[in-house]
Amino acid sequence: MFSQISHIDQLRNVVSSQEEIREMDIGHGCISFCYMISGPETFNTPEARECRGITFDSFGKVNSRSLHKFFNVNEREETLVQNLDWTKVVRVMIKRDGSMITSVDSLDGIKFKSKKTFTSDVALAATKWVENQQDQNVMRLCKYLHSLDWTATFEWTSPTARIVVGYDMDELQLLHVRNNTDGRYLNAAIIKHVANWFSVKHVEEPTFDVPKEKLGEHLIELAKTLEGIEGWVIQFEDGNMVKLKTAWYINLHHAIVFVRERDIVRLILDETLDDVKSKLVGEGIDMTEILRIEQDVMNDLSGLRHTVDQAVMANVGLDRKSMAMKFQSHELFGLIMKAFSGSEPDYVGYFEKNIMKEKYGLNQINMINTVGEVE
Repeated sequence: MFSQISHIDQLRNVVSSQEEIREMDIGHGCISFCYMISGPETFNTPEARECRGITFDSFGKVNSRSLHKFFNVNEREETLVQNLDWTKVVRVMIKRDGSMITSVDSLDGIKFKSKKTFTSDVALAATKWVENQQDQNVMRLCKYLHSLDWTATFEWTSPTARIVVGYDMDELQLLHVRNNTDGRYLNAAIIKHVANWFSVKHVEEPTFDVPKEKLGEHLIELAKTLEGIEGWVIQFEDGNMVKLKTAWYINLHHAIVFVRERDIVRLILDETLDDVKSKLVGEGIDMTEILRIEQDVMNDLSGLRHTVDQAVMANVGLDRKSMAMKFQSHELFGLIMKAFSGSEPDYVGYFEKNIMKEKYGLNQINMINTVGEVE
């Protein structure tokens, strides 16, 4: 199911050709791989599905293995509700409406990062919360796990970082524990035991009074009416997972209220299009127009990266002043100079300011039901 990764080159050799996945030096002696934006083909290999923040130390060894990329029920062929073996479900977790935070055994000790960086607002807030804990329980838990070559992944929620669901206080809840080399997930019972041992709160796991083979149908129906939660993450025996969000959450997130090209582009950039796909597939809506727009956005961003990378690679021997003079009138000057300096250019930000409104209009798209109805 998961890739055995003992050295960075094993991952690098597979995903280096995927322009939407970036290898980044994020400081503290760490190299991280994460997708910048994703399309239908981005996660078609086990290695690519690891590029959700997996991090390596200066020797090329995995020092943090966050959750692999997984999908919504009904989002892809393999996650259609009828194609999942619900009898093999081993864990159902409440999906908290926050941000994933992962522990890292860095050159400077245990650090905490979001998918891409140590310095995002949520990573800094979670780090401060951990450091201010008088009993240091979370830090002790992470040190213990990393000494055994395992990574802890948490969900950070805060009243000051509300998405849809509100929370009364800052909190870091343990979601998963994962082996750095082979990607195994620790057994749920052991996770609870370790969490209780260190007095660290773990994510809630509800139970449902239905036969396992009926669990999928039950959750689908429950998701139509249940309010107040984002949904659930469902894990199977092989470690694979799917997520299922409630209609209440999706509607509040405005993820389904769109008919214009630019609205779809915004969902792509905000990484919320996956929620929409699963809902539309479940309702029998043809996805052709949405997938076309998604591919166009991917091509636009890839084109920006290609132009910038070519400019930098062709001028490796120049000093910064000469580089700036050469490209001062280039429309991608800011991106080129950022890359030339060794930093990651903000391609998405440039796209939003300079391409999105020009190329993607407010024209409506057809939401055609596969049985012939126009939505």
